Amino acid sequence: MLIHAELEAYIEDRGSTLATSAVTEWNANKVLSPTLLGLLAFTKDTENPQPAQPTATVSGMARRLTTALAHYKSRVHQNHGIKTKNICELLLPIGIQDVDLDPVWMNAMDNFGTDRGMVAHQSSAIALVRYAIDPQSELMTVTTLLGGLKIVDEQISAL
Repeated sequence: MLIHAELEAYIEDRGSTLATSAVTEWNANKVLSPTLLGLLAFTKDTENPQPAQPTATVSGMARRLTTALAHYKSRVHQNHGIKTKNICELLLPIGIQDVDLDPVWMNAMDNFGTDRGMVAHQSSAIALVRYAIDPQSELMTVTTLLGGLKIVDEQISAL
């Protein structure tokens, strides 16, 4: 269960750091990035934006990006898993393309998340009887998951 929590936290932290950096870079240097486009694309602006005045364009964009960043960070805070749905909600808004996510790795993450859920949501006595842990098998699974996470990490770094 601890490995599950660490995988989840790592993806959340990397996403939050990238999103914050992209907004900071926009505010400082007006650098447009795939991360900013993703944040904006995956955020519903709940306000009724008024047509921007020529002098308000920059502050209007900064406001929208601040809203998008807050929305993303709220999504991160509400995340509780590492299954496909969770991973996509964390990675697609920061500019990772769904076609760049290895389906074999995503399936392995789904299985790992399901297994963790079955153990975590039962009493320890029942879990120990039903789910015997084979350390060698667990090590192979975690090694596979980390290999896929390394690829995702490289994609995040490229953004």
